[in-house]
Amino acid sequence: MNDKCADGICEVTDKETAQAPASTVKERYDSSPICYCFHIFKQDIEQEIKKTGKTTIPDFLRAQIKSGNCRCEAVNPKKSCCLGDISKAVKEIQKKPFDSPPKADRSGQGGTK
Repeated sequence: MNDKCADGICEVTDKETAQAPASTVKERYDSSPICYCFHIFKQDIEQEIKKTGKTTIPDFLRAQIKSGNCRCEAVNPKKSCCLGDISKAVKEIQKKPFDSPPKADRSGQGGTK
């Protein structure tokens, strides 16, 4: 299996990853993945939004679907595409208030104002 992962988000480069059983990835969080093909959890979306203010996961999934790497019918317990569930989770998470990092002090005297 060839994949590149950063901050828990994986870029899949072959179809073997899409064949991994969901039970092998459920241990990562106390919940089931939203995307069983690429092992994406709600927490992954939340972390990316907290860190960057947005998420690239829906675009990543669209690219994987277009490339033929999606296997939702085989690995998703719903036997359907997860993109709708991903979009719903993104909207839900975007409604949450997140703590903003402190603004940098530009006066040169340290601290935040």
